[in-house]
Amino acid sequence: MNQVIKPDAFEWRRTNIRKVEAIWNVDQFGTFSLGQGSMSSDGASSQDLSGTTLVLYNSIPDTAGAFTFRTTAGALTAKTINATFASYDGSRKARVRYDTRSFNGFRLSASYGEEVLLENVDNKVSDFGVYYSGDVGSVTMVGAVAYSRIEFDIGVTRHNTVGSFSLLHDTGFNVTVAAGRSNEAGSYGYAKLGYKTDWLSIGSTAVAIDYYSGSDTTSPNSNSDSFGIGVVQSFDAANLEAYLGYREYSLSETAQTYRDASSVLFGARWKF
Repeated sequence: MNQVIKPDAFEWRRTNIRKVEAIWNVDQFGTFSLGQGSMSSDGASSQDLSGTTLVLYNSIPDTAGAFTFRTTAGALTAKTINATFASYDGSRKARVRYDTRSFNGFRLSASYGEEVLLENVDNKVSDFGVYYSGDVGSVTMVGAVAYSRIEFDIGVTRHNTVGSFSLLHDTGFNVTVAAGRSNEAGSYGYAKLGYKTDWLSIGSTAVAIDYYSGSDTTSPNSNSDSFGIGVVQSFDAANLEAYLGYREYSLSETAQTYRDASSVLFGARWKF
């Protein structure tokens, strides 16, 4: 959905399939996965302990990705939020994947996959990642670094490198950072500062602010920036999480100037 396109309330496409896979776990050796599912680099850029990922996290386009920027004169352009704020995170493909068991908090993963849900598309992806989770005193930490090689059927090969790290202190204060780079699509840095506590007896409250800064994502010498603030309130008795977030987006290019954009996201998630 964007300023000129409003899709049907319900529209089924093959690309809506997220996961159809078989998983075999062997305690001594690790986990083998086969089928449509996450590549090894999927999630490497979004390791986050803030408790606010429902409304605020590194994948900026998940909120309003199809919306396009306007020129300073007000004309709509073809520059979308999705193209402007890339995370270079891994995707889901029909793949074979192997994950080692954890060694002192570290886990290795490697996979090879192909695009099978899009018609007339034969993209191939190979990647690997290193993941970590552990506790040091009063601090819980998670992190990941991943590399992916994407061979597009149009003859273009893209190399993406991403990483993220998050720590949560027993007091509830938390910090998350991420960065990514693509050989053809620019680079970015991301940072989030949050606080998670039990202000209310009904459940925990998590609040955070974040900032994204990208370079060369839409064209050489382009700059993309985004600022967000969000809150997630848990209702433990109902297994419910309510969320509210606000985000601003800006894009500047050498040959074109654009108006800033903003979005509001609110809703609730019920687990059962």
